[in-house]
Amino acid sequence: MPRTRTLVGATLALVVAAGAAVAATTSVSNPSASVGASQEPQSPQRGGLTSGEAFDAGAPRPSAAAGAGALAPASGTVAVGSARAANVPASGGPRIVKTASMNITVRKAIDAATDRIPGIAARFGGFVSESQRRGHGRELDASFTIRIPAAQFDSARTELARLGDVRGESLGGRDVSGQLVDFEARLRSMRAEEEALRAILSKATTVGDTLQVTQSLAEVRSRIEQLDAQRAQLADAADLATINVTVVGPAAVSVSPDAESVLERSVSRALGAALAIVGGTVVALGAAVPLVVLGALFLIAARAVGRRRQRAVEAAVG
Repeated sequence: MPRTRTLVGATLALVVAAGAAVAATTSVSNPSASVGASQEPQSPQRGGLTSGEAFDAGAPRPSAAAGAGALAPASGTVAVGSARAANVPASGGPRIVKTASMNITVRKAIDAATDRIPGIAARFGGFVSESQRRGHGRELDASFTIRIPAAQFDSARTELARLGDVRGESLGGRDVSGQLVDFEARLRSMRAEEEALRAILSKATTVGDTLQVTQSLAEVRSRIEQLDAQRAQLADAADLATINVTVVGPAAVSVSPDAESVLERSVSRALGAALAIVGGTVVALGAAVPLVVLGALFLIAARAVGRRRQRAVEAAVG
């Protein structure tokens, strides 16, 4: 049983050493990678691996095969070197991180140009990830960060240039094909190491063995997640190009609420005065109608009386 315990410790030390070799290339420190390498054999009463395994001097050692399997990460480490030498992405084409910065000046109100930017990004399958507006008074500047599929990078820049006068533009490109291949190779190696540790964990029967392997397994899993996050971030940067756009232009002329209220009051007063004049005229006309009628009747009566007198005089003379 002490020999069994020593074999478990030696196998775990080989697996962890292989993981440490891979971790050294990922810039992730792992000071506890040598856990279990110097552990002393335990007494037979604590037990080692399952009693069904044959470990006597004349019998074959199944754990040796497991130990050979635990060395799989070491061969994965060799694969990392060969992948770096190949330096060819799995997709067969270069992966380029594209960036651009554009300074655009508009002559009309800046809102007319900035309102079009989200639509331009959506038209080419992208989106606005960040926007900001600054300035006071008559001149404003607005900044936008746009993420566009790499294949639409040039078309999107051409469309954005039509917003106004391009005062400055800078372009950048970085080939990350080799880095992505390197990430994939390291992840494969670490996952192989993780599987080997899981196989050892399934054979551990003591608390010490279980805690020891579990700790190493957690460390490997943490490195895998960190490396996978870095790979995903780099792949996203290659898939979606970044365009930083700054638009400078005059602010839109707007009427303040106070000015609007003064104008509304003035118009209201003018309309009220006009209506008052029209109303007074109507009242005056209404009051004058009876007088006109009475005057007309008086004139008619006066003419009738005058005619009668004239006839009477003519009759008396005749």
